[in-house]
Amino acid sequence: MRSSDKARAAAADDHSGEKVFWRFDPDHVQPGDILVTRTPSLKSLAIRAATRTEFSHAALCIGYGHFIEAIGTGVCRFAIKGTSVRKRDNVRLLRLRRDVPHAQAIAKFAADAGHQDLQRGYSLAGAVGVKLPTKPDPRAMFCSQLVVEAYDKAMRMARITDPLVPGRKLSKIAPGHLPESPYLEDATDSALKQMRALEGPYWYLDEPNPEQRPHQWETEQKLKMLGSKSVQSAIKKTKADANPRSFFELELLLRDTKSKDLDAVIAAALQRTNFCELYSGKIASSLDLAAMKISPDQLISRAAGGQMPDADLAAEIVETGQQIRLFEDDLSDRKEQYSNYVKRAMAADLKTFAMLGELQGEMRDLSDDILAVLRTQLAALQEAERRRRP
Repeated sequence: MRSSDKARAAAADDHSGEKVFWRFDPDHVQPGDILVTRTPSLKSLAIRAATRTEFSHAALCIGYGHFIEAIGTGVCRFAIKGTSVRKRDNVRLLRLRRDVPHAQAIAKFAADAGHQDLQRGYSLAGAVGVKLPTKPDPRAMFCSQLVVEAYDKAMRMARITDPLVPGRKLSKIAPGHLPESPYLEDATDSALKQMRALEGPYWYLDEPNPEQRPHQWETEQKLKMLGSKSVQSAIKKTKADANPRSFFELELLLRDTKSKDLDAVIAAALQRTNFCELYSGKIASSLDLAAMKISPDQLISRAAGGQMPDADLAAEIVETGQQIRLFEDDLSDRKEQYSNYVKRAMAADLKTFAMLGELQGEMRDLSDDILAVLRTQLAALQEAERRRRP
């Protein structure tokens, strides 16, 4: 899902009329799966050269079709269905081996543990510290640290004392070391599918200079607000020993203390940066609801009338069903966040939560509208398939 202008530009780039790329099937990716990637960028080349490994970045699956990663803007999530791969060898999907005791429970626990680090800062010092002695930043983390710490918690729960990559300290495990783990197996073949389409994807996992995604922008802006002098000063006045590592932890501090001074400073930062309006606009633009709307009659006519081969129709039904599941999960999260913000705002008359609640209400309504469109399209495609049957 992308804006029509960007779609036309992407199509114009391809003189052959068809793009070939790779995409992960969310139905074959599981919570706890680890994605390692590389790009042609100088940063990626430097990391691989320094660590003498094949990969430079790592991400952790936290739920159906969603991964979490620590990048320069901080720890944020992304939907695997919204991204693709130019070259197959640039990615690898790793999964906890089935013969590991309690493998499914460990993987699920690791996914949940990683989710708790959402919107923490990115630690450049930690990433460099894989090869050089540096002082770690307790409020931030680097990409493979996000993965190995989540699994360390999960494996210790299962009484497995080895780190994910035995023989290496947690702080010295780089993304490219993860494929060495005896606890992990390569699940790439089962999940990565080759795709051909006139319109290429918007985001590539192996793009050297990728365009910033809305969730990356969100994390970056929230971390800037958290690190501002005004917010840090208000934190210390509210609770001297408080040290929130993420905007989420800052929200929890406000929830627990109900500090009017801290509330005023955070709300002012949200207003000063025009955060809510800009974020809402970025999400709406990336989804482009208007471009998604195709009348059911038009869709049925095109699909049932032979303009869409049987294989393409079947693939479109699967694709639309996956999008529905992703947006159902997103809508569920939005509803929960909206409810929590409204309750917190009303409980202590806190403007910060009122503003964030209004934003989540808009995002909830957008997800609801998109779901309605997708469900209508799925019904039309299924009707077209039914009409083709003898």
